[in-house]
Amino acid sequence: AHTALIAVSVAYCLLVVWRTSQSMTLQYDEVVYASQVAREAPAAAFSAPRARGMSLLVAPVVVITESVLALRLYLVVLAGVLMYLAFRPWLAVFGRIGGRYVYVPPVAAGCFATLWLTVLYGNLAYPNVWLAFVLLAGAGYVVRTVTEPAPGWAPVIAIGIAFAAASLIRP
Repeated sequence: AHTALIAVSVAYCLLVVWRTSQSMTLQYDEVVYASQVAREAPAAAFSAPRARGMSLLVAPVVVITESVLALRLYLVVLAGVLMYLAFRPWLAVFGRIGGRYVYVPPVAAGCFATLWLTVLYGNLAYPNVWLAFVLLAGAGYVVRTVTEPAPGWAPVIAIGIAFAAASLIRP
């Protein structure tokens, strides 16, 4: 099941690259988020419905280069990694049930990866899909913490990290 989840995450990256334009210019919202951390560009007006988490998300690439292609490919790879991390806690939840249920998380990830919204936003700096990833991981760690006999501190810390990230992306 773990290998299947990795395969789904890689397939999701390939699907996003195949079905979306990597050379598409930045949309206005993306410009606002990227301009907050870009070295060579003036910061665009940052209004109330925006959150700093998206600027932090694009910062590793935007600080280094102005290339839209580099930003798009970075977001695709990050989307694949977050797809894996979002469904990983669910492997432990369904793994305790055993049998064929261990494949529920990879199948669910595959279904989620083929939604047109998930594919569309997989390379865009809009908060929708990124928020879905962190909330899905957070919910998985909550279920894992509640259902495990002695979960320890690791899932509890993961819950805090996931929901803190969600509050940064879309408060």
